[in-house]
Amino acid sequence: MRRDTTFDDSVANTPFDTLIEALMATMLLFLPFAFGGIEAWGQAIWFVLVAALGGCLLLKNVVYHGCGFVWSWAYVPIVLFLLLIVLQQTPLPGGWIEFISPATTALRREFLGELAPTGRTTLSLYAFATAVETRMVLSVVVIFVVVLNVYRAPARLRRLLMTVMFAGLAVALLAAYQDVTKAELIYGLVPVGHKNAGPFLNYSHFSQFMNLSVGAAIALLLLTASEWADGEFDRQVFADELRRPHNAFVWPALALCVLGPVLVFWSMSRMGMISMLCAAGVTAGVFGWRSSQGSRRGRSGHKPGGAFLMLGLAVAVLALLLVIGFEVTYDRLATLRNVETASGGRGQIVQGILSLARRFPVFGTGLGTHSFVFPMVDTRDSPTLATHAENEYAQLLEECGGVGLLLAAVFLAFVGVAYGRAVWKPRRPEQFAAFGLGFGLLAVLIHSASDFGQHMPANATLTAVFTALLINIGGRPDSSRARRPETSDWPALLVRGGALAGFVVGASWVVYEGDVARRADVVRRQAQTAAAELETAGWQGTDDQYRDLLSAAETTTRLQPANVVDGHWLNAYRWQAISRDVTDPDTRRLAFTEESLGFARQLVQAFDAVRPLCPTFGPPLCVAGQIRSLVLNDSAGDTQIRQAFRLTPYDRTVCYINGLLAVERQDWDTARVALDRYVLLGGPRWQLVDVYLLARRPDLAYEAARGDRANLQRLADGLTAGWPHEAALAARCRTDVERLLISESEADGAGADLWVGRANYERANGRPAEAVSWQQKAVESDYGRIDWRMDLARMLAEIGNRDEALRHVRICLRLRPKMPEAESLLAAYSSGRAAPAGVR
Repeated sequence: MRRDTTFDDSVANTPFDTLIEALMATMLLFLPFAFGGIEAWGQAIWFVLVAALGGCLLLKNVVYHGCGFVWSWAYVPIVLFLLLIVLQQTPLPGGWIEFISPATTALRREFLGELAPTGRTTLSLYAFATAVETRMVLSVVVIFVVVLNVYRAPARLRRLLMTVMFAGLAVALLAAYQDVTKAELIYGLVPVGHKNAGPFLNYSHFSQFMNLSVGAAIALLLLTASEWADGEFDRQVFADELRRPHNAFVWPALALCVLGPVLVFWSMSRMGMISMLCAAGVTAGVFGWRSSQGSRRGRSGHKPGGAFLMLGLAVAVLALLLVIGFEVTYDRLATLRNVETASGGRGQIVQGILSLARRFPVFGTGLGTHSFVFPMVDTRDSPTLATHAENEYAQLLEECGGVGLLLAAVFLAFVGVAYGRAVWKPRRPEQFAAFGLGFGLLAVLIHSASDFGQHMPANATLTAVFTALLINIGGRPDSSRARRPETSDWPALLVRGGALAGFVVGASWVVYEGDVARRADVVRRQAQTAAAELETAGWQGTDDQYRDLLSAAETTTRLQPANVVDGHWLNAYRWQAISRDVTDPDTRRLAFTEESLGFARQLVQAFDAVRPLCPTFGPPLCVAGQIRSLVLNDSAGDTQIRQAFRLTPYDRTVCYINGLLAVERQDWDTARVALDRYVLLGGPRWQLVDVYLLARRPDLAYEAARGDRANLQRLADGLTAGWPHEAALAARCRTDVERLLISESEADGAGADLWVGRANYERANGRPAEAVSWQQKAVESDYGRIDWRMDLARMLAEIGNRDEALRHVRICLRLRPKMPEAESLLAAYSSGRAAPAGVR
């Protein structure tokens, strides 16, 4: 079998290579179990490992000059893409920005007005978010370069595939354990985002990782089987080799090839299933075509064992699916009949992105800016924020324009060419691994059309590894032995030393900023917890509570001063602190003094200082507009509130303030849209009832309370107390309350609280026997509720069943000895008297 120089055991084998392999294995095993690397602390560790990998590679090339760098044309689109995202966040003269991206300048002028920068500014509409994403892109690029340069020997390829395979198998076993035990927590600590997703919080991200891991297992199996049979597949040789102890690693690979696909199906990720099936079909077709070509060429020893291996794995997957329940998976796939419903509005997201792409066609809005720019063109009915485009290609077009999408396509074309070379005429065992790598990569490429899994460090890392390995397998880089540099090599040493120094500077920035993000995330969570407690208390907290909240918020803005979200919340918390101090306790209206008005003006200036960081981020515009409108009597505030709702319709506070403004203008259609979104985003519905009542629109208050017993009762009480001419509506509310109570208490899954409510309702309406039956259901469901049992005893006494009433009173005394109320009832019922007047 002829060998070329792509993979060769003569390539450099230095201590640096050993260290790189150890670091790579650590990273590949760490990331999936760190929730995929989405947490700030996980990314900080990832950055450190990536920096160590790159540093080891460059040190190796300084110490062992003969190693050199592997050249690939795939570097060209990578370097150009890096230059693009650097250009996006580089401050340029305003005239240049207006010339190369006029929509960027126009948008800043529209929403910033006189605050729009007149000097240097960036192409990115939010440079901070672009810098955050740049760190992730740089890390993925370093991983790609390291794998391309280090993993060129067959033994290293095998070890890398084994590492990925064992990481995938461990994740699969954890996911299977969670499925079997119906676990609600990951590691017993963190609530699951989606069930059946292992350590990942999202089943789509889990399925992408699993498809890549299965691809590595298939690659390892084909590589190993090819080595055993000298480039061909012989079933007998395969079976004999499986029995050898030193080949025990094949069994875990076989297990993952069966368990992984089953878990992808069981995860309920529709695109995970579809992408896996499509990739499997393409891979099987290519593999079958290669086998037929080999047969036609009359290759000696050619046997179809590889096809039987893949067919056997497919049969095993199907059999296991049938055992654990194929019906659930089939029902999930059947939802694709209604494409729009199944897609969750992804089509509308793409349409919105295309409208942005027409405005920013060349350079985009800036890497990482989707969640800050897209809401202003979001036409979905859903009030929630689409943090990602659910389509990697559309989001790349939106954020990096046509240039970025073209560069990504060119890079993938180089990878595709390498894959084609490897599978066209595979001459070495390593090239058979391309079938498995191609399977995993193709599954991810298909899945990326409806998900954002490549924004996960765990998945992005594996994708970088797979693409680099495919280029290595399908290319023909030169190999060379390591040697120490000669004295005459000083120009080359100078270049390599300069590259190392530059990398150290860049890596230090990435690692430092990653650690800053980790520290800021810790303090931010503390601020969010404190804010949630104050919000629950209606923002009526103590001085110490506000001092702790503001201290945490100030720390986050000090750590990340360019973060517009942190800057907004710091000022929003300050506004809540000021509002608390100037709120009249009787009227609940704001009563500003001259001093507090000065604070309000300063706060407006602080919000205005934050807004240029990201002109399309609406919350600071909204609160500043509220202060201008309600406190400073500036009519410009109304315009700002409306603009904020257009920019940020997913923010609860923005929706509420815009709704209040619409109510004040008696624009009832706008008010209903904004306030309904406020409730959908988690706002309390009772606030809508109160707002509409104060606006003298009880009809809208009734619409807001419809279907909610507590709020209907609140509305009925409010109408009775202050709206005597609305007696008919109050009666209608009470009728609805009773109807809902009856239907809810009789529904499957009704709780004991509902049964107690039903019992009180029947008792109040003169049906004591029915009241007793409902109260008994509640008591039987919770033996220890003494208050419910005491009420049951009273109800039983009312219908003349004193013996049963005495039994429940005695149970109460066993549960709580010497309970005065129970002792009084016991004495009364035992003597045949009525209950004492104070014991009801």
